[in-house]
Amino acid sequence: MQSKTQETFDVLVVGSGASGGWVAKRLTEAGLSVAILEAGRPQSDQNFTEHRPEFSAPYRNRAPEVIRKTRPTQKDCYACNEFNYDWFCNDIEEPYTTPKDKPFSWQGRTRLVGGRTNVWGRQSYRFSDLDFKAASYDGYGMDWPLGYADLAPYYDLVEDYVGITGIAEGVDALPDGRFHPPMGMTCAETLFRNRVKDKLGWTTTLGRAANITKPLNGRSPCHYCGPCHQGCVMHSYFNAAFTTVADAMKTGKATLITNAMVYKVLTDAGTNRARGLLYIDRLTREPREIRGRVVVLCA
Repeated sequence: MQSKTQETFDVLVVGSGASGGWVAKRLTEAGLSVAILEAGRPQSDQNFTEHRPEFSAPYRNRAPEVIRKTRPTQKDCYACNEFNYDWFCNDIEEPYTTPKDKPFSWQGRTRLVGGRTNVWGRQSYRFSDLDFKAASYDGYGMDWPLGYADLAPYYDLVEDYVGITGIAEGVDALPDGRFHPPMGMTCAETLFRNRVKDKLGWTTTLGRAANITKPLNGRSPCHYCGPCHQGCVMHSYFNAAFTTVADAMKTGKATLITNAMVYKVLTDAGTNRARGLLYIDRLTREPREIRGRVVVLCA
């Protein structure tokens, strides 16, 4: 039997990753009631293994064929290894199909609060007007109806909160941001950077990454241990589970529903507007209904 939640939320947000976390944070801080539905389980520091040596794993992190028994596609993702493969969905239990002539490797399908921000590569760049107005430069496609100047204040807001390390270069094609101190280059990298600039006039720079290099909102600076995809007890890299979602929960206006696999948006027959969601509780396998005035799909 399908059970219902009696409360009607202002907004239902599907997914707790990069976009879902931001939506929940901003709306709850504005005073709206929000339910966050996440197909995965809660995330915690106890799940993190970035400081564990490979020899501590049963197969020394050298047996990809063991992981491929249940995650043949997810193992293609650089981040999926023996320490964290249970963060990813089971490809056998959750298969998908693609057209025969358009195969697609759907990697990074995590089942945790925070979604892909648990394992993402953290490279974070601003689009320039070469991106927004590309058609005006090369004649292909269509220009966006907005430009860099329109989005710059929002880039500022996000970067101040997330924390991006990088070097300001003054290159129009790669707009500078509000950076944390750069991680630095090795002697060989610095030599290469200087030679490229001297000989070719090109700019070689550090990747702009969502890893903080100075304290920020209770998060500690990165200490360069390496395997970020296995978690970060310092919370040095941006993970929605410990930032945007946590902020939303602190407002008292958010309800986080984990292990909730959404499969249908319910609409009002008269207005054709969303009125709720149907989801499966992945622990009990029971269908459930939740009501909301607005539905935001961020999965």
